[in-house]
Amino acid sequence: MNMTTAQIMRLTSLGLLPGIAALTWLYGPGILVNCVAGAAFAWAFDWFGYRLRGEPAAPDCSAVVTGLLLGLALPPLLPVWFVGFGAGGAILLAKHAFGGLGANVFNPAMVGYCAMLVSFPLAMSAWPETDATIDFAALLAAKVGLGNGIPLAAAQGSIDALSGATPLDAFRNAEGKTFAELRSAGLDIESWRTVNGAFLVGGLFILTMGVTRATIPATFLLTLAMLAFVFDDAGSSLSLGPPTLHLMTGATMVTAFFIATDPVTSPSTRNGQIAFAIGCGVLVFVIRAYGGYPDGAAFAVLLMNAATPLIDKIVELRGEAA
Repeated sequence: MNMTTAQIMRLTSLGLLPGIAALTWLYGPGILVNCVAGAAFAWAFDWFGYRLRGEPAAPDCSAVVTGLLLGLALPPLLPVWFVGFGAGGAILLAKHAFGGLGANVFNPAMVGYCAMLVSFPLAMSAWPETDATIDFAALLAAKVGLGNGIPLAAAQGSIDALSGATPLDAFRNAEGKTFAELRSAGLDIESWRTVNGAFLVGGLFILTMGVTRATIPATFLLTLAMLAFVFDDAGSSLSLGPPTLHLMTGATMVTAFFIATDPVTSPSTRNGQIAFAIGCGVLVFVIRAYGGYPDGAAFAVLLMNAATPLIDKIVELRGEAA
């Protein structure tokens, strides 16, 4: 079924809704504010970018999807102007600086997210506990804050309430504990299973609607699961994490279905997509196990975006040789 870019982006936005709803339910309305602000900032910067380039704005909704992807990845109490910073980087630097939609090399949302991650590491790490109580006044105070993330503490009354480590964070800092011991100590993996399950539902929706093909999601998830299985080491303290940890926590499912599948920044052929997805899976696992960040999905996708032209060229040459 042939669809316009606008139709694809609208269906993709619908597919993101279950994951956004799950994150909002678990971490509060700040997530929803991030997504709305991200979409609004991205749309505004997109309009501005077209004006700078002297072209009419394209009503394709791609900027809205970029803003939604950026917003859902951000801590719920992050001040709104931080969201604007990320959206500006995503749209102006990663999209319009390359010539607009279809000419960009890197996934815009991941460029914006990584720019924020390296620029504001403290603010970007301040996730609340899932059972933290945040009233409207406190949320408003946090969202309009002008500091470097410390104002987030005022929203819950203590720094401890902001130290809700994700399972990947906790596993990286396990200090010799096994995954089973971390679970017994109260590691919150169920919340992130809910989030990833919701993005899986949304991912299956866009597959069913023909927005994308299953090649990249299936290959990415299979690669990540196989590496985790091989290096699990029977669950000892030397394990690099079981498949359940890598598949159902962090940004795994949203990466598999909504980020890695970006048709502009991923290969166009099936063989190229398989190579691309394997590369993403390997890099995510390596960064999680040995890198400086607990998840690494955004960096993995950007690195493979850079390799996409080479992958396309290799596939083309092999096709000619055959």
